[in-house]
Amino acid sequence: MRFVNLTNNKSHPIISIMKKITYNLPPQITIKENCIYLDIETTGLSKKRDRIYLIGLAKCSGITQFFAESLDEESLILQELLSFIEGCDAIYTYNGTSFDLPFLNTRLKADNLPSMPDIKHTDLYISARNLKPVLRSDNIRQRDIEKIMGIESEDTSDGAMAVKDYFMYLAVKDEDALKRILLHNYCDLTGLTALTDITIYDDFFKDPIPYIDTIDVTRGDALSIHAMLKIQVKPDIYFESPDYSYALNGYSLDITYVLNDNKGKLYYPNYKDYYYLRVEGYAIHKSIATYVDKNFRQKADLSNCFTLFDAGLIDNNNTKSTYPLIKNAIQHSYVSLKNKKES
Repeated sequence: MRFVNLTNNKSHPIISIMKKITYNLPPQITIKENCIYLDIETTGLSKKRDRIYLIGLAKCSGITQFFAESLDEESLILQELLSFIEGCDAIYTYNGTSFDLPFLNTRLKADNLPSMPDIKHTDLYISARNLKPVLRSDNIRQRDIEKIMGIESEDTSDGAMAVKDYFMYLAVKDEDALKRILLHNYCDLTGLTALTDITIYDDFFKDPIPYIDTIDVTRGDALSIHAMLKIQVKPDIYFESPDYSYALNGYSLDITYVLNDNKGKLYYPNYKDYYYLRVEGYAIHKSIATYVDKNFRQKADLSNCFTLFDAGLIDNNNTKSTYPLIKNAIQHSYVSLKNKKES
């Protein structure tokens, strides 16, 4: 029996043996019952040729790692995985749709074991990819997103370095190499749990209204909407355009609309379905635009696909009247940033 001391942090000491290594959950992490976070370490990217040598799992009772002391033990740790996830309702991964789950199923088949059970799977990589325009980052590896979200990691390794360490361990039983491998996987798991809220941010930019708690409206030369949120958003996000701007900071959302003759611009979500009327100065749906002389209309683009709203109709006595304006700012900014990134 051997014990591995990964860290001096007493909040998550190892309390079991090499093959099955278990940790207490760090106090800042909360996991719902019957939910599991999964991360695997493999000897390469080929599902057919390479092997899984470490399976890391986190659930409400703690973190568990199944480590293969040799390549021949892949079947053993896969059996442990299948037993571990019995009764699980949901699995969270980062890029598990493309990597972890297909890799697992291929190796399970190769070892004549049942496939992964049909469990609800949430791939946090997909949410991170959806938020690329908002986060304004070209890099969406897990560690990159953790840094953006302000999540610190003890790990200085990566998957490729972990593979080298694994083969070093197989060759000479280098304990330091083993520590680095286990720490890398451990940090992937704790980072993964901390990224769970990214799914909420993804939903927020699709429809922010369910996350609004209170709203306060101020009208003057501009229309200002101050909303308190039910969730904490991080990192802080700022957006500015000629017609509106907003600051998304923690639990607050502040939106400002520029007014001309007490009117502001409300953008439509899909400019390809609209025509811009040159004389009137706003856009209408293509189904109506067919009745307008071609000389007075043009296909709308992202910059002119809007209608006008009367700021006099927006006040604190009817906070629901602000909903279209809040949705417009969040959704249109997302489309604008995405379009800018792709152009």
